[in-house]
Amino acid sequence: MNKIKGFTLIELIVAIAILSIIIVSFLTLFSFSFTNMINEGHRTDATHITQTITDSLFATTFTSESGIESYLSSKGYGSESGDVSLYESKPINFNVMESTLLTVTGCNVDIAVFYNDNNDFVTFTVFVPFGD
Repeated sequence: MNKIKGFTLIELIVAIAILSIIIVSFLTLFSFSFTNMINEGHRTDATHITQTITDSLFATTFTSESGIESYLSSKGYGSESGDVSLYESKPINFNVMESTLLTVTGCNVDIAVFYNDNNDFVTFTVFVPFGD
């Protein structure tokens, strides 16, 4: 009797189905990873902007809360007297409140930078001491 070696149609269909499931799983994983990578890149950019603003505050000497507010407003940032995360009309917002840390007088400054079409934001709170 002559036996022909090879795969049957059923075996090929099952093999293709299994391979398709594996490929779709990997494509979903790669798609999710790529989307997450893009979002984290935007978050990193927003964090860098917030850190740059914070550095500029420490590089400048202020004597009052209004001085800090004027400085940040002159940069075009939005001022919010409450929760900076609620104020979305500008991409960068701030809130300044005078306070004392131990024996040093200064201000707590909240800075919020929105990213991802204003759907997400990064906030920093820093204490800026008043200079003499």
